[in-house]
Amino acid sequence: MIGIGLCILLICFGGFQVIEAYSEEVETAQYYANQMYQTTHSSTYLGIMDAMDTISPYTSELANVLNNPLIAWTGLGWLGDPIKQISLASSMMMDIYVSSEQIYVGMQVLEIAPEYLIYGMIAGGVLFIVGVILVFRASRK
Repeated sequence: MIGIGLCILLICFGGFQVIEAYSEEVETAQYYANQMYQTTHSSTYLGIMDAMDTISPYTSELANVLNNPLIAWTGLGWLGDPIKQISLASSMMMDIYVSSEQIYVGMQVLEIAPEYLIYGMIAGGVLFIVGVILVFRASRK
């Protein structure tokens, strides 16, 4: 019990010290994670993502139409390659959307971690003290 208590105490103390040492960096990361989450979950971003997702299946056909010799006289053929990138951009926007949710949740967990590390230090200290008391009581008999 002494060993387990001391182990829990030291691990939680070390984790707490690391989080405290990097508190400024954590706050900065939390700010940017919150900003990214707010941007990717805004109605504007969701509307653009939905529009790009709707257009994506047709981008190859649109690019081919613009490169068609009958339409080439308009000078819009150069838009074919950028239009083909819409499906990739749509996929990347969805990846960023999902990643922002995971980062946002991770930052919330990191925000409450010091509190639980303190609880761990208390529990480890209690186990250590109880273990020492039990060893002394056993040695007296």
